[in-house]
Amino acid sequence: MPSIKHHYQVLLWLAGGLVLLWSAIGWDYRRLEDQALENARRESAAWAMTFASQAQYIFVYSDHALHSLRHTWVSHRTHMDDAVRLHKDFEGGFILQVAVIDARGYLVYSNLGLPTEPSFLGDREHFTVHQAMMRDQLFVSRPVKGRVSGKWSIQLTRPIFVQNQLTGVMVISVDPDYFVRFYRATGFGDNGAARMIRDTGEIMARSSEQDRYVGTLIQ
Repeated sequence: MPSIKHHYQVLLWLAGGLVLLWSAIGWDYRRLEDQALENARRESAAWAMTFASQAQYIFVYSDHALHSLRHTWVSHRTHMDDAVRLHKDFEGGFILQVAVIDARGYLVYSNLGLPTEPSFLGDREHFTVHQAMMRDQLFVSRPVKGRVSGKWSIQLTRPIFVQNQLTGVMVISVDPDYFVRFYRATGFGDNGAARMIRDTGEIMARSSEQDRYVGTLIQ
């Protein structure tokens, strides 16, 4: 008949086995958790690179269009509508409007048509910055809410110079909702959220609740 000492040894052996088992389970769980975090980091990095490439494409294409349209405005103004249509046929749906603001700050051209009353935009950031800089440089504005349309847009602009005089500003209005549509189309957004933030802190686009957050400063 087994002794008490023998039973005690068996219990110790079982206890030791359970400790080893739970240690193995705990290590395996931690390994899986670390792997999940690493996969999430890689997915986020891949999404960020994809999104950045798309944003770069939009800004590069828009800047090319600004150069081309500015030349048309200065040299062949009657061809402006045709030039705008040509660019919009290739741009993929992110351009809301092409416009020209004159040296006084008034809207003098829009591919959507001019309002019945004069529209003053001389107080907008994307106009005043070119007055201050007085050099040919691309500018990307904070998100702007249309005073009439109530729709958010991001203004990409270049100044118009004639004989070294500022005669106006060429404007391409980009739809921030385009970035949201692109984000959702990638499939990365099923379990997360993303924001595109300007270097001054304003939210340029947000993958959810866009109307609530776009244009606001991050906290």
